[in-house]
Amino acid sequence: MLTLTASAETLVDSVKVKPAKGTPEYYEQRVERYHRFWRSLIPNQARVQYAGSVGAVNLGLGWHYGGRERRLWESDFMFGFVPKNSAPDAHATLTLRQSYVPFRLRLFPMGSKGSDGAIAYEPLATGLICNTIFGKSFWTREPSRYPSKYYGFSTAVRFHAFLGQRLRYEIPQNKRKYVKAISLCYELSVSDLYLVSAVPNRYITLGDILSLSVGIKVDAF
Repeated sequence: MLTLTASAETLVDSVKVKPAKGTPEYYEQRVERYHRFWRSLIPNQARVQYAGSVGAVNLGLGWHYGGRERRLWESDFMFGFVPKNSAPDAHATLTLRQSYVPFRLRLFPMGSKGSDGAIAYEPLATGLICNTIFGKSFWTREPSRYPSKYYGFSTAVRFHAFLGQRLRYEIPQNKRKYVKAISLCYELSVSDLYLVSAVPNRYITLGDILSLSVGIKVDAF
């Protein structure tokens, strides 16, 4: 009987009882949820990217969330530019990235349990990109000077799909100051316009429509 009673008490203690409205506990719980929500909006990663059909150089902040070693999701906002030598005028760009990393392989764990740092390999990073370029020469709706549906697409907004890989260095815990990990990345991407143009044209090859980008991603926490 004593064993059963102790087990029942342990079970009751493990169940979280929702506090009643108007009590101090209820207020404290709401404040904690409020703080947790705003803390989740703090960016926890930064990225710099060169090329990739979204500008010559892109810089941005973002968030990673999901599992620690697998099913990792990332969202990034990035600002970039197209220099004047690549176009008649220099232009600014804005990019929204949504990435998915299904798993991560630890190649060289450091320390007895790998908690003191490691080199990891992410063999697949894939996702979608929405990119817009600013300037009078680019538009989202076809100008009235053109016949209706003359172009049939926006010149200011492009959608891309990408595949890539990463090599990640996890800094040992006793040496971390501002950065948790640094990743070297490369990606191959294709835009919606290039893909639609290549489907009916057998003379356009993958080399004509694919774009290569390289970059560095830094995880703060």
